Amino acid sequence: MAVLLCLLMFQRYLLYIGSQTMKALQQSVPQFAPQSTSRRSVLQQLRKLGLAAAIAAFAYQPAMQASSQQIIQPSPTVPMIDTLVAAVPEQSALMAGSKQLAQGASFISADHETSGQAQVVEENGQRYLTLDASFRSDSGPDLFILLHKEANPDSYSPENYVNLGRLQSFEGEQRYAIPADVDLGDFRSAVIWCQDFDVTFGYAVL
Repeated sequence: MAVLLCLLMFQRYLLYIGSQTMKALQQSVPQFAPQSTSRRSVLQQLRKLGLAAAIAAFAYQPAMQASSQQIIQPSPTVPMIDTLVAAVPEQSALMAGSKQLAQGASFISADHETSGQAQVVEENGQRYLTLDASFRSDSGPDLFILLHKEANPDSYSPENYVNLGRLQSFEGEQRYAIPADVDLGDFRSAVIWCQDFDVTFGYAVL
């Protein structure tokens, strides 16, 4: 910016010198054609110098702006360990401190689109059926989550399943307490079930 101001001041100075020179020529040199031509030539040269200074100032300005907008890149010698550690996803809050009791199983769509994983875990002596963060189900009325004795649920008579409660959310991580008197060896699947219409939305074979 300082250089730009200097160039503009230099331009004005050249124009001022030119005007003063013209006054001196007019006072000291008789008015006839050849000398008039000489004065005109001097004025033209001075104007060219002023124009050149203005062009230089204008051309310098974008360069100054580009320099001020340059993004400073991190030095390749700077350690990146903190950044890499921060990028590693933390363990799920619902899964922290839990012991896995059964291998996680993916949901299979039945009458409605269902995806994600179900898993049985234990925390502080309490067992839970957990649905992971990738769980998704179509919305529907009166949806419940069950433990079912059939791998591919077909019958919903009361003796075939244990109702763990109403589905908390159509998507995302959630968990459901499993009663202490339930023998997990008797149940082969986790089911999203619509009680109103007796429809299986999806199931995961445990």
